[in-house]
Amino acid sequence: MAVALVVWMLAVGERTRTSPVLTFDLVVQAPLEVVNVGPNLWMISAPEYVAARLRAPKELETAALPTVTAVCDVAGLGPGRHVLSPSIIAPIPYELVQAPERIVVELEEVRRVDVNVDPPQGYTVAPTSVEMEGPASLLVRVHRAIAVFTSDSTASVIAVDEHGQAVPEVVAYPAGVSVQALPPPPPEIRYVELTVAAGPGEGASQGAEPGAGANGDAKPASGKGLQLDPDGARLILTIDEDLKELR
Repeated sequence: MAVALVVWMLAVGERTRTSPVLTFDLVVQAPLEVVNVGPNLWMISAPEYVAARLRAPKELETAALPTVTAVCDVAGLGPGRHVLSPSIIAPIPYELVQAPERIVVELEEVRRVDVNVDPPQGYTVAPTSVEMEGPASLLVRVHRAIAVFTSDSTASVIAVDEHGQAVPEVVAYPAGVSVQALPPPPPEIRYVELTVAAGPGEGASQGAEPGAGANGDAKPASGKGLQLDPDGARLILTIDEDLKELR
C-alpha cells in the first residue's frame, strides 16, 4: 500500500512538472523615479515613464494592471548627461521578461543669487530681497522677482524673465513676504502770484484797520478791491462785480 502511494505521488509530480503553465505577456508603462540626486544638483530632464514587458499566469489576464515602479539611482553622479539602466520592481507573481531600454538623465549644478523684490504698486514688502535658487541654465533667465498677493498682508515671490513670464524650477527663499500699504502722499501745495487791479477810483481801504468802518466797527466788503470780510476770516477780492475768495 505504501509503495503504491509513493508511485502515485511521483506520477502526479512528473505530470505537473512536464505540463506547460499557461501564461500571457503584457507591456506596462512604469512611472520613473530618479533617486539619490546630490545636494547641489538638480535633475532637469529624464523620461516620465519607461516601458517594460512582464509575464504572468493566464488567469491574471483579465485582472487589473499591476502597480509597477521604475527606479533610476544617480548616487555619486555629477552634472551632465548620464545614460543609465532603470530597474523595475514588479509584484509577485509577475515576472520581468524584458527590461526597459537605457535612458538619459541630465543633472545640473544648483546656484543661488540674491534678487530684490518688486512690491505691488502702492505697497512695500519685507524682506525687500530674497535668495533665488535653481539650475544654472534657468537662473540666468531671472530678470526680477515680483510679489503676488496671497492675502491682504502676505504675498508669494515669483521669479520672472524679461518678458514677465515665470521661470520654472526656480524657487525663492523665503517663498513669501509680508505686504503693507504705503502711507498716502502729503497734500500738494502750490504757490501762485496774484496781481490785483482795483476798479477806477476805488481800492483797498486805507487809514483804518481792514474791515473796520469810520467808528472802528466791522464793515462788510462792498464795491471793488481787496478787503476783509466782517469776521476777518476771509480775504475777498472783487473784480468786475464777481467775488473771488482766497482762503
